[in-house]
Amino acid sequence: MARVTEAQVRGALAAAAPRAAISGVSVRGGNVGFAIEIDPGERAAMEPVRRACEDAVRALPGVASASAVLTAEARPEREPARAAR
Repeated sequence: MARVTEAQVRGALAAAAPRAAISGVSVRGGNVGFAIEIDPGERAAMEPVRRACEDAVRALPGVASASAVLTAEARPEREPARAAR
């Protein structure tokens, strides 16, 4: 079985979702995992992109499995105004 490299995975992801922010690429044997960073409000719209990215990586020689997660950085809550003393 051919060994897949992180560079090959990133190339497949760039072709599948050129504007996606990919992070945390992990290649262990034929198992690949990665995260797709999204805006919290775009979760539903990005689900097809997540599936397309997994499919693109699975198509690489040497990949046995591919798993992607959508991740979003929560916006910090505003601190309440402090009372004047």
